[in-house]
Amino acid sequence: MKQVRELCTKHNVLMISDEIQTGFGRTGTLLRTDIYSIKPDMVLLGKSLSGGIYPVSAVLANKEIMDVLQPGSHGSTYGGNPLAMTIVNSAINEITKNGFAMLKNCQKRGDELGLYLLHKTRTNRFIKEIRGRGLMCGVELHKDAPVNVYEVCVMLMERGLLCKPTGKSVLR
Repeated sequence: MKQVRELCTKHNVLMISDEIQTGFGRTGTLLRTDIYSIKPDMVLLGKSLSGGIYPVSAVLANKEIMDVLQPGSHGSTYGGNPLAMTIVNSAINEITKNGFAMLKNCQKRGDELGLYLLHKTRTNRFIKEIRGRGLMCGVELHKDAPVNVYEVCVMLMERGLLCKPTGKSVLR
């Protein structure tokens, strides 16, 4: 990522970070790019921006970049929604309070989850790989697993853990 940042700067290309899924604490840092100590020129946010309560998204950039858009040159169907902004403000307050304690907890719980899942890969021959950071995690099953990822997600839901099948062999 640092090399990407350097290349973009060298060639005067905007570095745009898509943080729609990874932003706002899901990986244990406010933004995924924080892990690499880089600053993209633009950041795209959504989903967790409202704490998952309300559909909202945002494009963040500095004044120089945003001033390229002149009044009337860009529109938004849901722009300026007061309810959405109130919810986003509450989500920001939760994430930032107590010195970003929520993010630290996400890192801690993610480490615990990773260790637990790592143990499971040693005892379950149907788990091919575990990857992720913070509480954003993917578990890939081998193709010869006796259940598909959807069935695993249903079994986990019955035990209180919500997961989502991603493709044919990964659950997140």
